[in-house]
Amino acid sequence: MGSNSSSLNKSKTAFSLGAALLLLGAAVLFLYGPSLRFGFLWDDYLLIVDNPALNQNPIAFFGQPLYPMEAGEQPYYRPLQMVSHFVDFRLFGLNPWGSHAVNLLLFGFNLFLTAWIFKRLTGLGWLGAAGTAILFGAHPMHTPAVVYISGRADLLVYAGLTGMLAAFLKGWRVLSWFSFALALGSKESALLGPGLIALAQWSSNRWAFKGLRVKPLVPYLLLAGGWLLWRQGALSLPIALPEALPWIARVREFPNLLAAYLSAFFNPFHPQLSRAVASTHQTGVLTACAWAGVTGLLAAGFVWLWVRKPVSRFWLGWTALMGLPLTRWAWPLAHPAADHWMILPAVGVFGLIGLAAARLKSRSSKGLSFAALVIWGLLCWQGTSSYVRKWADPLTLYAYQLKENPALIRTHANYAEELLTQGHPADAVEESLKALAKKGDAHHPWLVISRASLVMGRFPQARDAAQAALSLKPTEKGFLLLGAAHYELGEAGLCEEELQKAVALAPSFELGWEALGDLYYEQGRWTDALKAYGKLVELKPQSKAYRDLLADAYESWLSQAPLQSGGNPDKM
Repeated sequence: MGSNSSSLNKSKTAFSLGAALLLLGAAVLFLYGPSLRFGFLWDDYLLIVDNPALNQNPIAFFGQPLYPMEAGEQPYYRPLQMVSHFVDFRLFGLNPWGSHAVNLLLFGFNLFLTAWIFKRLTGLGWLGAAGTAILFGAHPMHTPAVVYISGRADLLVYAGLTGMLAAFLKGWRVLSWFSFALALGSKESALLGPGLIALAQWSSNRWAFKGLRVKPLVPYLLLAGGWLLWRQGALSLPIALPEALPWIARVREFPNLLAAYLSAFFNPFHPQLSRAVASTHQTGVLTACAWAGVTGLLAAGFVWLWVRKPVSRFWLGWTALMGLPLTRWAWPLAHPAADHWMILPAVGVFGLIGLAAARLKSRSSKGLSFAALVIWGLLCWQGTSSYVRKWADPLTLYAYQLKENPALIRTHANYAEELLTQGHPADAVEESLKALAKKGDAHHPWLVISRASLVMGRFPQARDAAQAALSLKPTEKGFLLLGAAHYELGEAGLCEEELQKAVALAPSFELGWEALGDLYYEQGRWTDALKAYGKLVELKPQSKAYRDLLADAYESWLSQAPLQSGGNPDKM
């Protein structure tokens, strides 16, 4: 009889697990599946489309920043994020659907880990835990981290930290350490991982500090310290100094920061949530009053949970700990660990929701709670679907971002560049001029004006704009645009000079080598054309287009080369 009961329980558990997996997979596809049709956006061009580093050995990512930063800025160090983009590039080339598909798979895996942790630390069954995880995943605040390819860092660090915690709770210490190491290589906020392990030790004890053991924390602390030392050495960084912000200013700013980020639960936000809300941010009176009431109700519920269920400390602590990088109180983590979005801090709130649901006893309270969660879930679902549709059109996002903060010069330039990409060069010039009217780096707007002027056939204006951009910051794109303007003005010699400067500044700049090869090919300079196209093939040997250019140049040389060259292009 006992064996039959055990077999029946195992069958029920397997059925519940299978149903939970199906629900999680269906939720991800239904909500975020449309992103498979989306293109590249924002930093996707910097990290993927225009990044020559994807052609190098991926080991090099462990010794360089995520992307070059301005002088004096602390660079981001996320080698595993770049390794993931490298793998995408090798598998899918520059087809964005492949990278979007990887994001969906990662998010689905993250929801499974979240459901497992909810099941372990709330007392819910598989279906209840999966439902709470879906409620978490369906919230509109997570849309950018899933549908934005460069949001991969958030998905990777989330997988690493939740995997670390799940393995720790199962007693798989080596796997937990390995998962933590993966999280550290994905995003700097993983440095808070040891705090989650400490919280997990408290979750089974009535008093907060009873049972806290230092020994289990040592490997995680050693990994975190080793990562910090490696990061400092790999990037040749000085020890970071605290931000020059008086403590009284931090205290005064904190309520605004808290209100701005927490309001994302009810009023999902700007497409790219600011890492730190400006000290001038003002919270509306209605928002403040609403939050006072909501906070009071939640606080009362949390206190009750704290007394009745000590594991609630874990979820409260999770939210507080993972919310630190969103404020300016978390130095030295405030800059490098700051999150764009709430994907990590929000887990604690939904864990408390799951814990409260698991504690309900009466049928009436369960029914009311279930109905309330279903209604909230449907509202979240509708909001997320709306946000996903907005991410399909970059112009919509840039316009929304400018509406929220019209002072952002970079957003004006991005908006102008997208207008140009979508075939509106005159509008792109107008938007770039708005950017130039503001204080800030004018290099990017001048480049957009140069490109747009080339498209419209205004070659003298394109030349002048490129020269203005180069006077501010010499870049390979600036030299390329100046060379293109000289070419259109019939100044082939000057064109060659600028293209040579472009590839000298950035030897892996493919567009520069291609333009040089085309110029040499047009002039019948076969040796130079073969060298330029050969460099392209060397940079990207898997590119059939580049191999075809080289083959065409070689055939042209064979058919037109003088006999005295002896069949050797180097003698021409």
